[in-house]
Amino acid sequence: MIPRPELGYSSSYRLGKKTDENRERGHTVRLMELKINETNVIELDIMELPDSCVVVINDGKVKLAELPPHAETKIITHKGRVTRVKWDEGEEF
Repeated sequence: MIPRPELGYSSSYRLGKKTDENRERGHTVRLMELKINETNVIELDIMELPDSCVVVINDGKVKLAELPPHAETKIITHKGRVTRVKWDEGEEF
């Protein structure tokens, strides 16, 4: 899925691509930041979303990630805040 500006996806977040900040750390960015409009509403066109995805809302930030076909996805929290999203991917044998 390619982020679409009309849906409010930030152009710096793309699935499987590395941003400049994360390139230095060696991280691949899977979470796409979604924009919240001036009336604090998130607008998503479900026809443009991947078949399976997750939306995470934390501290006024909203991020979307496409779920891989075979994986375990964990949302890690600490003191009621999301600190990390982890993927443990696998392949059918």
